[in-house]
Amino acid sequence: MNLDLTSAKLKPFVSHPAQEMLLVFEDDIGSGARRSLKVGLDQALTFDINLVQNPSAEEPLVADELPGWTEVAGNSWTAASWVTPFDGTKHFYAGAVGGTAELAQDIDLGAYAATIATGMQLFQFDAYLRAWGDGDAARIIFASYDANNTLLGTLDSNNIANAAWVRVTARASLPTNTKRLKVRLLSTRTSGTDNDGYFALVSVKAVEYIPTLRDMFASQKTAETATFS
Repeated sequence: MNLDLTSAKLKPFVSHPAQEMLLVFEDDIGSGARRSLKVGLDQALTFDINLVQNPSAEEPLVADELPGWTEVAGNSWTAASWVTPFDGTKHFYAGAVGGTAELAQDIDLGAYAATIATGMQLFQFDAYLRAWGDGDAARIIFASYDANNTLLGTLDSNNIANAAWVRVTARASLPTNTKRLKVRLLSTRTSGTDNDGYFALVSVKAVEYIPTLRDMFASQKTAETATFS
């Protein structure tokens, strides 16, 4: 049986004003048909808060290492100000190393597992990238993994060689069995002695998502600008 929601009556019953609401949809034609949906907000979750630690390399170095980040390739990653920082006083810099250097951070999304599993939990991804202008390039990859550390999909900026800050931004839901997100900063040297890809204000935020009527009944998501693939 299909209900015509264009003339539906919305009858909310608030069982607790801060936690959940029961939405009852009643057919306006008089058939007595009705459907209900319980929605609520898990108070343990945080929304619109950056989940990336040390997102602009502003935290003091600890034993010459960047807090919150792991050197995957290259051992000279640091906080620098070779170019005018996008925000604050520092940016990420790979140092005087050849090839492609990589810095990474893992984000545990276990607390969001239930909302991610619905397919409707959106995340906002942002970062600012630039290079020196001599052919070197910066690249960022957001990678999704399941509980078995299987790669499920990625959002990839590809190489950015602009000599000015470029915003990389996307809003997307994650694969429904995502448990962990890896943020990868990659800087590639093509000339000179310095590896001049720079990064700042790296951000991953869970978006507090209020589904539309269409989402509730047809499981269609809105407001996405990218897809993990």
